[in-house]
Amino acid sequence: MKKSIKSSLAIISGIVFIIILWYITAGIFNDDMIAPAPHAVMKEFFAILGEKSVYKSIIGTLWRSTISFSISFAVALALAVIASFSPFAEKFFYPLVAIVRVVPAMSVILLCLIWLRSSKSPIAVSFIVIFPMLYSAILNALKNRDKDLIQMLKAYNVKPMKVFFGATLPDVVGKFFPEFVSVLAFNIKLTISGEALAYTKQSIGREMYAANSNFLTGRLLALTVIAVLLSVALELLFKCVYYLIKKGIKEHGRKKTLQALQD
Repeated sequence: MKKSIKSSLAIISGIVFIIILWYITAGIFNDDMIAPAPHAVMKEFFAILGEKSVYKSIIGTLWRSTISFSISFAVALALAVIASFSPFAEKFFYPLVAIVRVVPAMSVILLCLIWLRSSKSPIAVSFIVIFPMLYSAILNALKNRDKDLIQMLKAYNVKPMKVFFGATLPDVVGKFFPEFVSVLAFNIKLTISGEALAYTKQSIGREMYAANSNFLTGRLLALTVIAVLLSVALELLFKCVYYLIKKGIKEHGRKKTLQALQD
């Protein structure tokens, strides 16, 4: 309990420090076009919430982010599973993943702008950048799974499906989930960056680019707050879902495993 209170106080103190530093910076520049004060940004934030077009932009960004992340995760999962069972496949995939990982994000964005339409560019950019991150996280989790526990369950003739859901899946998911959440938040940033450069219709990125072009720094920062809130909300949502799924899998797996051992 005390540890939780200390943790909360530390977070609150950090937020207060950032706000104070922000006010000091705004006071030094004394120009809303360069560094608007927090209260000015929040005023702009609530004004933006009254614009219907912004909600379309938020939905558009979330849609592109969801598509890019889903494709990246599906491809990364498939290749990682193959690589975990085949050393040849792991060596075969290595050059591709390594090259994609070291390519600068800006190069990827600019190339996608040349090759694709503005609506598709942010999706392609996010896929190319986050795919190797997800692949490495999933592969490491699969390779470092608790093999001793799995072998023990197999020795007791526990059915493969029960071994998978009762031991392998909770172990693997627990190992790669922190990386999964961080990549999810990073994916939104990438999508918005791609949207800004591609000037994609109905997107937060386009709204930010327009605000920057018109020197509306307060609006730009307010849109940034919206982007941050979206990332935090998605992170909390997935953490809650993960907790519930993990709890359900553990309870189900424990019952099935004990039943299998008793049989």
